[in-house]
Amino acid sequence: MKYATAPVTLRPITDGDTRDCLALLRDNIINRTYLLPDYPNDEAAMPLFRRLRDLSTDPAHFVRAVSYGTLMIGFVNDVSLSGTTAEVGYVIRPDLHNRGYGTEALRQTIDALFARGYETIRAGFFEENTASRRVMEKNGMTPTGEAETIEWRGAAHRCVYYTIRRGEDR
Repeated sequence: MKYATAPVTLRPITDGDTRDCLALLRDNIINRTYLLPDYPNDEAAMPLFRRLRDLSTDPAHFVRAVSYGTLMIGFVNDVSLSGTTAEVGYVIRPDLHNRGYGTEALRQTIDALFARGYETIRAGFFEENTASRRVMEKNGMTPTGEAETIEWRGAAHRCVYYTIRRGEDR
């Protein structure tokens, strides 16, 4: 499958990303579909920033800044790494949606995890988040048939799971 390539890279999160990352962690649009606590201020979000930063250099994890030049515009992270399966999550700054950045970041994530030896990459999305579904589909991911209901921010959301296996067409 062909898709537009956006000029983004994945890299470790650094202290220079503090402001950009805190903005992502506290963004009200991101927090509707990405399971993050409400942070009343930057100070409250700092422990999660530090954890993401530290995990981004830990070879036992996969956490990366999505970077456009030197600007951190999102991040990808492992939700779980188990055997030959990696489950990932991702966020892109809402004002930069629909430009191919999420699609390209997920493509690079899939490639990197396959290079690490994972055979199956999995991701979930709230059913109403059709943009995230399209990002997965553009990367060759298909429904697993699995779904679960997650209570989030006072509402029940159906979380649908997609996967891609090494060697499947993209």
